[in-house]
Amino acid sequence: MAAGVARDRLGPARFHEGRAMLYFDKQALVFLAVPKTGTTAVEAALRGRAGLEATSPPGLKHMTVPVYRRKMEPILTRHGPRPEVFLVLREPVDRLLSWYRYRSRDEARGSPRSAAGVTAEEFLLETLVPTPRPFAQIGSQDRFVGAGEDVAPPDHVFAYEAWDRFEAFLAERFGKVELPRRNQSPDRAAAVSDEVAARVRAARAGEVALHHAALERV
Repeated sequence: MAAGVARDRLGPARFHEGRAMLYFDKQALVFLAVPKTGTTAVEAALRGRAGLEATSPPGLKHMTVPVYRRKMEPILTRHGPRPEVFLVLREPVDRLLSWYRYRSRDEARGSPRSAAGVTAEEFLLETLVPTPRPFAQIGSQDRFVGAGEDVAPPDHVFAYEAWDRFEAFLAERFGKVELPRRNQSPDRAAAVSDEVAARVRAARAGEVALHHAALERV
């Protein structure tokens, strides 16, 4: 029996993996974008309301919670209250398969990170080796949020699979927000065996636990 895989929420875009940090001074909120969790749509819907956008240099596009807490939060709190941090997490295997579909697109051919010619199972198994090839180098969500580090966790964590809760939060804080459907990876077969999916989840147990907690949060 193959592991179930949900499709990306969003749709075709350039071969670009950068993501933004958005600071909303009026709402005292900071959005940290975990790649492949529906972030492009959020950025597109909210970017015009942000007082600060950290979109370059590249290091800021992937600003993790620890980096934010140590480097950016002290700057922001000089000029106002401490912003609440919110982000979205995704089921780990599903997120990796979203990366697989993205990196195996025709547009990615020729890039060192292209997964062209690689099956979904081969991609997942490659993420398990000590030094994965470039196409399978995918950061972990638990490391992104700073699990195990001496930093405050994000204030609001939502599950990609419970998108309605996230939309309700945005509506409460920003009023009506329309999320466009963008940056969707190709809908290509990405079924994997339960055995391989279980191995990946075991290797990413920290991510699994964090995602489960977000999914169960009311």
